[in-house]
Amino acid sequence: MRRCFFGDYMDVDAEEPSARRYSEVRDVSALLSAMEDYLADHNSVSKRPMNLAMFLFAVEHVSRICRLLKQPGGNMLLVGVGGSGRQSLSRLAAHICGMEVFQVEISKSYTKVEWRDDLRRILRRAGGEARPVVFVFSDTQIKDEAFVEDINNVLNSGEVPNMFPQDERMQVMEMVRPAASKLGLETPLELWGFFVKQCRSYLHVVLCMSPIGGAFRERLRQNPSIVNCCTIDWRASPFHHWYATPPSHQPTVRLPPLLAASPFRPPPAPPRFQKWPADALAAVALKFLKEMDLDGATRAKLVTLCQRLHEEIRRESDAFLGELGRYNYVTPTSYLELISTFRTLLEAKRAENTKMKRRYVVGLEKLDGSAQQVAGMQAELVALQPQLIKTVGEVEALMARISVEKRDVVEPKAAIVKVDEAKAQEAADAAKAIKDECEADLAEVWMEDGQGRWVGRGEQGHQTRV
Repeated sequence: MRRCFFGDYMDVDAEEPSARRYSEVRDVSALLSAMEDYLADHNSVSKRPMNLAMFLFAVEHVSRICRLLKQPGGNMLLVGVGGSGRQSLSRLAAHICGMEVFQVEISKSYTKVEWRDDLRRILRRAGGEARPVVFVFSDTQIKDEAFVEDINNVLNSGEVPNMFPQDERMQVMEMVRPAASKLGLETPLELWGFFVKQCRSYLHVVLCMSPIGGAFRERLRQNPSIVNCCTIDWRASPFHHWYATPPSHQPTVRLPPLLAASPFRPPPAPPRFQKWPADALAAVALKFLKEMDLDGATRAKLVTLCQRLHEEIRRESDAFLGELGRYNYVTPTSYLELISTFRTLLEAKRAENTKMKRRYVVGLEKLDGSAQQVAGMQAELVALQPQLIKTVGEVEALMARISVEKRDVVEPKAAIVKVDEAKAQEAADAAKAIKDECEADLAEVWMEDGQGRWVGRGEQGHQTRV
C-alpha cells in the first residue's frame, strides 16, 4: 500500500495547478523525480529555501497534504515531533498546489494585537480576494492561548467574532460585493455571510503540533474544532519512535456495568507513531553524505552504519522504557546531528591531516633543496679539485723557497744586525757616562738664581753675575 498514490501533481503539462487531472500514479521513481523538481523550483523562487531529502515516506505525506489542500475548506492537523518536516512539507505541498503560504513572524514584541492584524490580513486575502491561502501555524508560535482559541473559531465558523471593526467590516463587504451580486446577495448580512463562506473555502489552516507533553492534550480538549474540522496526519518521523504506553502505565478504565458484562471489548489503541522504513533512513543519510568527498564504497558503508546506529538506539530506548518506564525520544535533530557530527569530525581530521601533510611536504622540500645544494657543492669541489692540487703544489714550492731564503739570507743578516746593535749599545752607555760626569762638574760651577738665570760661584763666597 505504500506505493499507492493518487493525485494531480504528475500532470506537469497543465498551465494552471487547478487544471491538473487527478489520477493514479503508477511510476514511483517518476514521482520521486517530480518531487525533486518541485523542490528545486520552490527553492529557486522562495526566500526560504529548504534542504530536504525526498524519499518515499516524505512523498506520502506531501501527497496527503496536496489532496487535502485541493478540497474546499481542507484543513490539517500535522502531529509530530519537531524537525520531522511538518512545516517544510506543508510549504512544498502548497507550492505544488500553487497556493500562497502565510506564517506569522513571532518576536518578543509580538502580542495579541499583531496576531489579530495578521489574522485579518489572512482572512481578507482568502475571503475578500478569493485567493487560496495556506496558513501554517506551529505550536512553537503560541505565545498566548488566545491564538489557539481564534484558530478554533476560524475552523469552526470561518471567522473570529468581533474581530473586524465596523469600518473594516464595511470595506470587506465592499470587496466581496461584485462576486456576491452575481449570486443575488445584496444585504449586509448576506454579504458578510458570503465573505465567511469564501474564507472557509479558500483558507486552509495547517496546524503543526507536537504530541509530547500535556499541552497538546489540553489544547485539543479546550478547542474541539481542531479535531472536528481538521484531517489529522500522525507523522511518523524517520528519526523518531513513538512508544506505546506500557500496560503498567495505562490508566484504569471503569466500564459501565452493561459493557463490563459484555464479551466485547474496545480494540486497543494503535501506537501513535509507527516505525519508519529503512529506505527513509538510507535516503536521508545518502542525501547529506553525497555532499561529502567520499568514494562510493565508503558512502554505502556509512549509510548502513547510520541505519544500524539508529536501530540500536531505538532498541535501547525500548529497553529503557520497559525497565524504568521513561521515554527517550530519538528526534530528527538527533539523527541529523549524528551525520553533522561525523561530517564535522571528518572535516577536522582531514584538515589536521592536511596540515601535517603540508608540514611534512615542506620539510621534505627543504631536505630535497638542501640535498641539491650539497650535490651542487660537491660537483663544484670535484670540478675545482685539479686547480686545488695545482695551487697546493705551488704553495708548497713557495714555502720551500721561503725557507731556503730565510736560512741563507735572513738569518745571517739578522746575526750581523744583532752584533752591530750590541756595539751601538756599548757606545751609547759610554756616551751616557761622559754626559753624567759633565753635568756633575757643571753643577759645581754654576747654579740657578731662581729667576731662570745661571750664575757662577766665587772663591770668597760672593757670586759673579753672568
